[in-house]
Amino acid sequence: MPAKPKSHPSINLEIGKGLAAIRKNQGISQIELATRVKITQQQLSHYERGRIHITAEMIVRLANALGITTDKILNPQNTKNIDHSLSLRFTRRIREISKLSEPKRKAVLQILDELIRANS
Repeated sequence: MPAKPKSHPSINLEIGKGLAAIRKNQGISQIELATRVKITQQQLSHYERGRIHITAEMIVRLANALGITTDKILNPQNTKNIDHSLSLRFTRRIREISKLSEPKRKAVLQILDELIRANS
């Protein structure tokens, strides 16, 4: 009987960190992503922290749920340039603004521009 392949904690951690960075960059909570792939938030947290081995099937499911290729999850070096300074809350609001009609988007942006100018 073949030996069970050993899990590499550092690889799991790098993939997990990359996954978390991608998820946060898209403004998606752990709960939302976990729901999309039909796992618990706790299990997703374990993947992101490198505590448990992430299977090929799960990488495919996560990539599909995030609308990206598996390559982006498996190549965590590409996530090092992602800007983590935007909060999840702020990112969600930006996503909601982008769904507004053009006139409403322009109005929101005008208000934001005025606030920024007033506080500069």
